[in-house]
Amino acid sequence: MDTNGVGSIAVHNTRKYFAVAEKGINPNIYVYEWPTMRLYRILRKGTDLKYAHCEFSPSGTKLASLGGDPDFTLTVWDWVNERVILKCKAFGQDVFRCSFSPFSDDVLFTGGSGHIKFWKMAKTFTGLKLQGEIGKYGALELSDVSGFHELPDGKVVSGTEYGTMILWEGNLVKAHLVLDREKKTPLHNGGIEVILFEEDYFITAGTDGFIKWWPLKNIDDAEGDEIAEIAIAPVKEVSI
Repeated sequence: MDTNGVGSIAVHNTRKYFAVAEKGINPNIYVYEWPTMRLYRILRKGTDLKYAHCEFSPSGTKLASLGGDPDFTLTVWDWVNERVILKCKAFGQDVFRCSFSPFSDDVLFTGGSGHIKFWKMAKTFTGLKLQGEIGKYGALELSDVSGFHELPDGKVVSGTEYGTMILWEGNLVKAHLVLDREKKTPLHNGGIEVILFEEDYFITAGTDGFIKWWPLKNIDDAEGDEIAEIAIAPVKEVSI
């Protein structure tokens, strides 16, 4: 490390490598072998001042990195060959996180200040491009987005700063997930920072100090009508 600290760390799915993304002028991403701690690869010129997030793809052959303020650059790397595959500006305001789809190396998501964005690596007449669609909140209030996860059928669930979750189909809201439909009671008493998926359950962690488990089926089956709110209930919750 050179520098002014670490912006993000990502572990390869084989557990044989991990990436350390720096903060500082012209920061690098260093990929180390584990457990030898031998420096294996160096990724250069992915952002100007700091990395906000980095993550390996499901196959492990690609790495996505997200630059922080001021450039908010989304970069997809062929990390083994230290080569940039695609690079573009993710958004004009703060972007907190970039993630690959758990099912594809060619689909990504970014979330940040007042937005979520859905990305595809698409072949065009002028070559491979990163094409992004911004999520359209419709009648719902815009929200900062820190946590999100894709469902097996391609829909995406994301958290909000208000403690609810939104189910997306494409870039449109399919359902707004709450505890009580009439009162619009949020799932967490505070923002949802993390959404994970394990053994048919989505796991959310909120700023209220709770971790909660939600069945995949209840979220996947949510079908909004003219009132977008759908009530779901956790099967387990732990206060930390």
